[in-house]
Amino acid sequence: MGGIEGIGGSHHGLPPDRSSNSRPRNSSTEGPKAPQDGVDLSPQARAATDTSHILEIARNQPDIRADRVAVARENIEAGLYQRRDVVAVVAERVGKTLS
Repeated sequence: MGGIEGIGGSHHGLPPDRSSNSRPRNSSTEGPKAPQDGVDLSPQARAATDTSHILEIARNQPDIRADRVAVARENIEAGLYQRRDVVAVVAERVGKTLS
């Protein structure tokens, strides 16, 4: 029966172009490298991704900012909004939201 005998033994059973001392070529260290997969995003795609992320953050925020409401309430109670210039700004902003 033919076969591989121990180290230094005969080479029966091996292909004729290969000896027991040869090792297969390591393709990762020899020859041209295989191309790497990748993705290149255009500036517009990057901006859309950033915008999408910002919108998601905004959607997760409460509709009413309690801290701002508390400050406004304190200012109303202190009479800070009873000035003509403040009333004019508030009226202008309310008018913009109603139109």
